[in-house]
Amino acid sequence: EMDAQSITGNLLKSAVFPGWGQFNTKQYTKGQIFMAMEIALLGASYFFYDRSQLNYQKYREATQIDQINQYYHDALVPYQYSMVFIAFASVVWAYNLFDIVQTTERYNSDVWNKTLKTYYNAPVQITPEGVQIQVDF
Repeated sequence: EMDAQSITGNLLKSAVFPGWGQFNTKQYTKGQIFMAMEIALLGASYFFYDRSQLNYQKYREATQIDQINQYYHDALVPYQYSMVFIAFASVVWAYNLFDIVQTTERYNSDVWNKTLKTYYNAPVQITPEGVQIQVDF
């Protein structure tokens, strides 16, 4: 039990920083993929949001109707892209949380199986029936 991972702990870690829980369960590739995807999607969302805010500021300062319409359109399109990227980032984040529960359960199962395999043939065993000593002749 000391080697087992807490599902709640890994869930909280992955909720704060996607991929952190996967690193805890020694699933390094998965952790890197989740981390990279979140950084890329959030970075793209921020890029388009920043672009839309720049054009929105131009829209607010414009005085001619053609410029107003053009700057509004120029602000709206990147804003929509920003929302699409943030939606994808949310989906990846949610899947990350779903995955960490399964990954932690699999990790704990592997720890238990490894422990059983290691100590099954041990010369001294503590079982529910008591202490057993195996003597090889």
